[in-house]
Amino acid sequence: LIAYPLVGPAMRRAGQLARSHPWARLSVLVECEEAAKDLPPRVGCFVDVNPGMNRTGINLGVAGDQGGSQRVVATVAAAGAAFRGIHFYEGHLAECCAAAGAAAG
Repeated sequence: LIAYPLVGPAMRRAGQLARSHPWARLSVLVECEEAAKDLPPRVGCFVDVNPGMNRTGINLGVAGDQGGSQRVVATVAAAGAAFRGIHFYEGHLAECCAAAGAAAG
């Protein structure tokens, strides 16, 4: 998994990597239908959603707002067989890990 949304030349390079290593399963993150439609052959995707930390991903919005969830569904549909799952990163885990290391050491 390349845990970053790729566009343009970077996405084409991911396609080259996938072709060069046919035994491996390469995936990238996508945040919109257009990116899902532009996936090179042999490259899968995880749809990136924003879990509320406002770092990356499709913003699911507030309760009752269906815009974000409809965008997720549309992106999954655009990816078709290349869809491999949902991805999110809360963005605060570095502090938790640092605190655990300080407590242990």
